[in-house]
Amino acid sequence: MSKPEGPPMRRLLPLVCLALLLVQACSHAPAPAGPSRPPVLVRMGKAERRDVPFEVRVPGLVLASESVAVVARMDSQVTEVHFREGDMVHQGQLLFVLDDRALAADLRRQQATQATAEADLHNARRQFERAQQLAAEGFESTAGLDKARADFEMAEARSAATAAEIDRLGVLLGYTRITAPIDGRMGVVQATVGNAVKANDVAKPMVLLNRISPVEVQMGLTQRALGPLRARMAEGFVDVRVVRDGLQIPDVGRVTFVDNTINRTTATFETRAVF
Repeated sequence: MSKPEGPPMRRLLPLVCLALLLVQACSHAPAPAGPSRPPVLVRMGKAERRDVPFEVRVPGLVLASESVAVVARMDSQVTEVHFREGDMVHQGQLLFVLDDRALAADLRRQQATQATAEADLHNARRQFERAQQLAAEGFESTAGLDKARADFEMAEARSAATAAEIDRLGVLLGYTRITAPIDGRMGVVQATVGNAVKANDVAKPMVLLNRISPVEVQMGLTQRALGPLRARMAEGFVDVRVVRDGLQIPDVGRVTFVDNTINRTTATFETRAVF
C-alpha cells in the first residue's frame, strides 16, 4: 500500500482550524442587551440662507496703551517723592523734586549780574545819545561818536547774554520738578529720597508709568485669518471680546492694528485691540 502524499494533509489543517473557531464562536450565548434608551427628540426648522459671524478664539496678552520710563534730565539728588507705588496719577502731577540749591545760587548770581549789565546799558545809551547830539552840533569827533556807539552795543550784548543765561538756568530749575507726562498707574519706585540720579539714564528709570485706560490686548492670529480680518476691517469695525475664567467681560474692544509681517516660525501675525 502506498503512503498518502504529504502536501494535501498540510493544506487541510488551516481549514479545520477555521471550522473549529467558527463552531466555538457560535457556541457562546448572546450578550445581554443594554438598558433601553429614551427616544431622542428631533426638532425640524426651516432652512434659510444668512450670514454667519466669523469668529476666532485665541489667547491674548494685556498691554499698556502707553508706557513712559520716567528719568531725570539732569544729574542731581532726589529730595522729595510725591506719590506711592501703584497710585493713579494725572498728567502734570508732581512726582519727584530734585536738589536745586546749586542752580538757585547760580540763578541769583546771574540776576545780580543782569542788574549790573542793565545799569551799564542805560549809561552807555545815554553816552551814545549825548555823543550823537554833540556830533550833530559839531562838538564831537567822528572817533568819539564811534566809540560811544561801540560801548553801547557791547553793553547791550552783555545784557542780552546775561538774560539768556538766566533763561537757561530757569529751564534747568524746571528739570528739578518732575511731573507725570501722561495719565496712568505708577510702578515700583527705583529712586527714593536721597538717591542720586543721572541725566537721561534710561537703563535705570526712576519709575515706570503705564497708561491703563484705554488698554490694549495683543493677539497672534493664524495667517488664514488675515484675509477675512482685512475684509471685515475694510467694511467697518471688528469687535473683540474677552473671556476670562469662563466668563465673558462686558467691555467690547476694537481691532486697531494688524501687523504687516507673518511669523515664519508660527505662521501667525500680530494684531491688537483697544478696550
